[in-house]
Amino acid sequence: ATENMPQNFPDNIHPDIAGAKVVAQTVFNGLMSNGETTPMTDLALNQPVSASSSINDNVASNAVDADYTTMWQSAASNNQWIYVDLGTNLNLNGAYLNWGPDYGLSYQLQVSTDAANWASVYTNNAGAGGIDRIPLNANGRYVRMLGIQSGTGNGYDLLDFTVTAPASPPVLNITQGSPNSFNLVWAESPATFILESAASLSPPVNWQPVTNSITTTGETNCLTINSWGNSCYYRLEQLP
Repeated sequence: ATENMPQNFPDNIHPDIAGAKVVAQTVFNGLMSNGETTPMTDLALNQPVSASSSINDNVASNAVDADYTTMWQSAASNNQWIYVDLGTNLNLNGAYLNWGPDYGLSYQLQVSTDAANWASVYTNNAGAGGIDRIPLNANGRYVRMLGIQSGTGNGYDLLDFTVTAPASPPVLNITQGSPNSFNLVWAESPATFILESAASLSPPVNWQPVTNSITTTGETNCLTINSWGNSCYYRLEQLP
């Protein structure tokens, strides 16, 4: 895997309420970080998919169904491919190829806007099977794994073909509570976030989890801070 440094995406500093400044900051860890931290948004999940061939009822859609007990299995030859239609042109930051018994020794990842003209964005000539975690910096609607040489000579098996983009961060809002309190409010998200606070933004910043009870109503989270006169900063951090 290739290491990709985490990125921070700060929001604005909110006005003082009950003596507290609030920083709404969402932290994203890169797809390829050492700890294999953030599962990003899987753009390929249950999207239309096409392949050069399939055998033994192991159809192409099995590669994008999030079920690791199913797989796409190609014909037993080197030159095979599978591509997924993401529905529109999107910025892409990574891909996961979860190989079955027959893996790609040499293959490319390609993108296209029309499924006819392809541009290679990644090449691997030393595949060893398992899970290939691939950082990308590309844009396209269609993403194709183009098999050049099978590692076993029996074609290619994919348990999972994931294409990723950064998850959209929820916005952290602040509202007035009682005279001595304020509320932090943010929307539910497919990813998992925790609320953290720090007394200062001077490096090194010591972020600590906020342990107050969170109330969830519908798709909105709300946490009340009972504070007066103490300046504090808050952020949402995405968890693995």
